[in-house]
Amino acid sequence: MRYDLDFKMQVIAYYRQGHSSHATAKKFNVNPEFVLKWVKQYQSGGINAIKPRQVRPNTAVSLNIT
Repeated sequence: MRYDLDFKMQVIAYYRQGHSSHATAKKFNVNPEFVLKWVKQYQSGGINAIKPRQVRPNTAVSLNIT
């Protein structure tokens, strides 16, 4: 499952208010490892580090067999 930027910011803000990673994870129903990962990414790279990556469409090669 992909999480959007607003959701990640809410999780990070809650954690930074002094809640543990486990309490934060429980409140937002995510894995505590995600909480720590997002906080670490945010601290090292700011908002751009936690933005969801663009998913490219699958470029399947079509073969014309006749």
